[in-house]
Amino acid sequence: MKHVAVLVVAGLLISCGVATDDRAVPIDLGDQPPGLVPPSTSTSLPVRDSVAVAVYFFDSEPESARLVDRPRQVPPDATVRNVVEQLLAGTTEEEQELGLRSEIPDGTELLGFERRVVDDLLVLNFNETFLELEGDAQSTAFAEIVYTVDDYLPGARVEFRVDDLPRSALTDEGEPVSRCVTVDDYPTLHPDFDPENPPEPVPPPTDCDIETVEG
Repeated sequence: MKHVAVLVVAGLLISCGVATDDRAVPIDLGDQPPGLVPPSTSTSLPVRDSVAVAVYFFDSEPESARLVDRPRQVPPDATVRNVVEQLLAGTTEEEQELGLRSEIPDGTELLGFERRVVDDLLVLNFNETFLELEGDAQSTAFAEIVYTVDDYLPGARVEFRVDDLPRSALTDEGEPVSRCVTVDDYPTLHPDFDPENPPEPVPPPTDCDIETVEG
């Protein structure tokens, strides 16, 4: 009888054993209880359909008389053209009520641009309408463009062309220069310019002289 009992117990132990596999078996997580399936940790950033840039307009209030930056929206893959065209579109009604205006003549168009990364030179080609202003207004128009471009491409040096012909730019003192210009050529129009504490003059670029065609 003892031998029979031992055999019965051994049989029960064998029948209660856990079966094993000698190879990996895939598990379908969809068949698992919710508590056993780890939560998803993947995150996706929202895709932006525009980015903010700054354009510069002239504050015509007598106590100011300098440039002011205003926000605009451009596509994420924007180029210099997109930014300059936002400037050429002019001020909004709200901005006009604040005393802001653009000295760039209505109808001015950017015909093309060329960016040379090797020397930070940006060539902007406008139509003839851009030359319809004279004196201080024209100096301010140049400054609006240079400050707007510099905000988008810091350190940019700008060469102006009209109908593909190189043109002199005017500094904030109304001086025509036959070279590229930077924001340092317009210190008195800087948004934070303090006439009581003017900045130290910055030497002009000497490696971007151009042969201009005037008239």
